[in-house]
Amino acid sequence: MARVRRVLGQAARGEHLATRNRTGVPPVYAHQVDATLALFRPLVDAIGKTIGPHCEVVLHDLRDPEHSIVAIANGAVTNRRMGGPVIGGPSKDVALKLLDAGMRASTLSVGYKTHTRDGRELRSTSLVLRTPDGKPAIALCLNVDLSAVTMARSLLDEILKNVQAEGDASRDVAEQIEVSEVAAQVIQETLHEIGRPPEFMDRESRLRAVRLMQERGLFLIRGGVERAAAALKISKFTLYSYLKEVRSE
Repeated sequence: MARVRRVLGQAARGEHLATRNRTGVPPVYAHQVDATLALFRPLVDAIGKTIGPHCEVVLHDLRDPEHSIVAIANGAVTNRRMGGPVIGGPSKDVALKLLDAGMRASTLSVGYKTHTRDGRELRSTSLVLRTPDGKPAIALCLNVDLSAVTMARSLLDEILKNVQAEGDASRDVAEQIEVSEVAAQVIQETLHEIGRPPEFMDRESRLRAVRLMQERGLFLIRGGVERAAAALKISKFTLYSYLKEVRSE
């Protein structure tokens, strides 16, 4: 604990930040590696539990690349476990490239795209701490499995599509009801204006009724002819003949 407090005290006072690299990430001195790993270990489990099972958190002690994993949470994301090597993680991992790139500075790479071995897309972040002489010492890596998000997005899109289709169908039904109500109102007003039941209408009365319905736009809507013929108790053929006569006036 004394060593941990000493490391924290040095960080707070900025005693070892003089060699801060261009990314703003300080190096870690060789004698501080164990203490820094001790600081990071509780974070691994805490981050994993906070973000959830789709976020793998891995802490590497890079002094032993063949057995570098000293802490891991949600290792099922890439099928890794404690004591595993630094390799075997996501493909196209920026952190691995940086380890082998001859860089001397510590680096923080945030939110880059990687993939699992079976092709699932990951979003990764890696903190790589090096000693002042450029040796890789510690890596803290987060790999978020986006496959569940992708599936959820697809499911949501499908649900929204179905909801939209149902909404369109509902609007169609509502429009049909509205048209039906308006058509019935036009017919009723026409019959009221004629002033006698259809069965007692003569030809002139029916012709006048067709004229009024035509003026009020009944025959512009689908089914208008059928509605009018039923209301006047005549055949569609007869109504068409009346309508032809009205339109030729």
